[in-house]
Amino acid sequence: MNDWLLIIRLISLCLVCSQANLLSLVAKESQNFSIQQKAEINAGGEWKLSFQEDFSKVGIGSEPETLFILDGEISVTSEKGNAVLLIPGSPVGEFGFLFGPRIRNKPMELEFTFKSNNQGRRYPSFAAGLGGMRGFRVRVNPAARKVLLSHDGDPLSEVRFNWKSGEWHHLRIQAIPLNQKASQLKFKLWQTSKSEPLEWLMDFKAEIEFVGGKCAVWGYPYSGLPIYFDDMKIRSR
Repeated sequence: MNDWLLIIRLISLCLVCSQANLLSLVAKESQNFSIQQKAEINAGGEWKLSFQEDFSKVGIGSEPETLFILDGEISVTSEKGNAVLLIPGSPVGEFGFLFGPRIRNKPMELEFTFKSNNQGRRYPSFAAGLGGMRGFRVRVNPAARKVLLSHDGDPLSEVRFNWKSGEWHHLRIQAIPLNQKASQLKFKLWQTSKSEPLEWLMDFKAEIEFVGGKCAVWGYPYSGLPIYFDDMKIRSR
């Protein structure tokens, strides 16, 4: 008789635990659905151009008025007949600029092209940020053959990439707010002489809110050779 009572109690306990687990699972799936639903809403809609600069209307040797220079002697030069932005190879350091409108609480996309050369074992580096100086940043590190994603200096993720010296490369970055605690970060990186890849090089969900802000670009001429930038565009929706 006692054995039967014990069995009945165990069955009742299992039913209670199963019900609690089911409720927890439903709540979790509901939260995930809300995040996914927000992402799908943000994924829809048309990207609208908010800023564009190809330096074609800026005088050679001049500093573009559309950029806020953070550090360094940055000016427009001619590269094979095209007006492009130049960061000199000397002095060696970290040089960057802010640009575009301050966009808040919206999905943002930044794209531009860049080019430089290595010199022996000395390689340049490049970076771009969405959300101001302390926002999300993508840094191309040719010496390590990696591209790193960070936020306010804290590393988030990295991916392998073989940069090619002397070739123009194209970088496209998207930051999509999901809710007050999460954002979706995506970027593609490819040689401009080739077609844009269909797949994102990185598609990363960060447990960090994306509040927006200005865009920024940096060049690190560690090779002692110039860095060039061109075709800068910002979109939002």
